[in-house]
Amino acid sequence: MQNNVWIKNLMISSPLKAFAASLVVLLSCNSCIPKEYLPQKTSGANAAIQSEKPVSVARNEKGSNILYQIRKHIIQIKIDLAPGKLKKKVSVGSGILWDNDGFAITSFHLFKNAPLEYAFEVVVDGISLNATLVGYNEKKDLALVKIHDLASHPNLRNLSEIKKSNRTFLLGEKVFCIGYPKNDFQIDHTPTITAGVIGAVDRYLLDSHQTVIGPFIQTDAFANTGSSGGGVFLSDGRLVGMISKVIRNNTGSWDGATYAIGIVDLKEIVSKMMPASIRE
Repeated sequence: MQNNVWIKNLMISSPLKAFAASLVVLLSCNSCIPKEYLPQKTSGANAAIQSEKPVSVARNEKGSNILYQIRKHIIQIKIDLAPGKLKKKVSVGSGILWDNDGFAITSFHLFKNAPLEYAFEVVVDGISLNATLVGYNEKKDLALVKIHDLASHPNLRNLSEIKKSNRTFLLGEKVFCIGYPKNDFQIDHTPTITAGVIGAVDRYLLDSHQTVIGPFIQTDAFANTGSSGGGVFLSDGRLVGMISKVIRNNTGSWDGATYAIGIVDLKEIVSKMMPASIRE
C-alpha cells in the first residue's frame, strides 16, 4: 500500500518519475517477468556437469562436445635436444594418437637437431609417458612414434581408436584445429581448439630452399606455435589432416593460413613407416 501511495505522488509531480518508479516495482516482481528472461538455477548433478563444460566450444550435430570426444587423442611432445647436458634445450609440439597400439604421428621438424635414438616425453591426457621415434619422412615432414606403456595405463587402456575421414571434404566446410600452445608444457595439459573453414585442398608451398612441397589442406583456423603435429577435424570428429605449417609474416604474427597434411597422404605414408610385423 505504501508503494502505491508513493507512486501516486510521483505521478502527480512528474510523469517521468512515475515511469521510473513503475520500472522499479516491475523489476522487483519476478512474477511480472517472463520465465525465459529470468536466471535459471541448477542444482545437484546438472550443476556439476554445467560447471565442467567450457564456454563457446564447438559441438557437432548430436550436440556432444567435440573437444571432449577427441582431446585424449591429441598429445604433447617434448624432445630433449641435448640429453645429458646441464643446459637444457627442448623442442615442443603436438601429436595425434594414430591407433590403439600406441603409435602416434607428429611433425618431423620437431626432431631437427635432436639425437633420434633417444627416448622423449609425451603427455597423453595429462599422463606423462616415454616414446621413441619409429620412422619418418623428412620430405613430407611426418614422423611416426611409439608410445610405451600406453595400453597398460589404467586411465588410457580403453582409448577408442581415432576416427579417420574416408570421404571427400568440401571447400568452405567447417573444420577444427586442435593442438597445444608451445609454452603450455607442464602448465596446463589442455589442448586448444580453434575453428575455421577449408580454403584449399591441394595447396603447394615453397620451403626455405625454394623447393615445392605439398599438397596441403589450407584452413583459416588459427594454430598456436606448438600446434605442429596437432589434428584437423571435421565437425563430426573425424580426422582430415595433421597441422604441418603455420605461416607467419615478417613481424612473427600469424599470416591467416594454417596448412595440414591431408588424411589420404597420412594413411599412405604411415602405412609405409609401420614396422613390418604391424603391416602384415
